[in-house]
Amino acid sequence: MLASDEVLVATVNGVFGVRGEVRLFLHDRQSRTLSKPSRVTFMSPEGERRNVEIAIRSGAGKRVIAKIEGIENPEDAHAYIGWSVIVKRSALPPTAPNEYYIHDLLELPVFERHPGGKPEDDVQIGKLEDVVSGERDIWVILDESGEERYLMASPESVLEVDLSGGRLVVAAGAAEAAE
Repeated sequence: MLASDEVLVATVNGVFGVRGEVRLFLHDRQSRTLSKPSRVTFMSPEGERRNVEIAIRSGAGKRVIAKIEGIENPEDAHAYIGWSVIVKRSALPPTAPNEYYIHDLLELPVFERHPGGKPEDDVQIGKLEDVVSGERDIWVILDESGEERYLMASPESVLEVDLSGGRLVVAAGAAEAAE
């Protein structure tokens, strides 16, 4: 479980080479958070935590390769596969206008607004359960009955992100039920 001041930034998804380096899946491929040597928390799927220094190395093409302090061989590195990489929120750069961190949006209630509708007429359709990142993010919205709806996030479909008010507003009909 993450503390309120922590953010999951990557997951170890493999071992690279013979020096004990690991491959990381960055949850935001454009993030520069780990671009310099960093003190991070590694958390196992069972919740075990280890605070370590990691360094990302260049020259790995599209792969993100990290060296974990104290790990010198592939056998020891293999033990970290599936572990999460966590940083303090304060380590993240500020967002640009109309840009948000996914972790700030998750669990917020999602409302639909009809064209020409007013905020007081918005209807809650669920809460934001997950965001599948890609060329265009897909929002997974969970309704009260446990059914999922999917929304391709775009300026046309996401009408309002109100972090201070704790709500998301989408265009009516933009979130489609899972089949």
